Amino acid sequence: QRSAFVPFIDLIRAKCSVLDMQSAVDYRLHVQRKAGMYLSPVNEENKALMEDSFKDMATAMATDSSDSEIKQLTVPVMMGRKFTMERFCNGVAYSTFDE
Repeated sequence: QRSAFVPFIDLIRAKCSVLDMQSAVDYRLHVQRKAGMYLSPVNEENKALMEDSFKDMATAMATDSSDSEIKQLTVPVMMGRKFTMERFCNGVAYSTFDE
C-alpha cells in the first residue's frame, strides 16, 4: 500500500505550504494532550472535543485574524479518483473518511 500512497504525499507537498515553525513545542502533541489520544466512544461529547481540536489547530495555523473560513477541498489521488475533505481551514483537514 505504501507504493500507492507515496504519490499522494508528493501531491500534498505540491499543493500545501510547508512551514518550519522553529519551535521546541510540538503543537500536534499539545492538541492530543488536550483532547486525549483517542476519542471513544463516538458520542456527542467526543464529537464536540474533536470539533474544538480542529478549530484550535486551524486557528493556530492562521496567518492573520481573518483567515478562518472553513471550506471543502477536493484533491486528485490516483487512477482518476478524488479525495474530498469536507472541512479544511489553514492547512488543517477534518475528515470522517466515510466512503
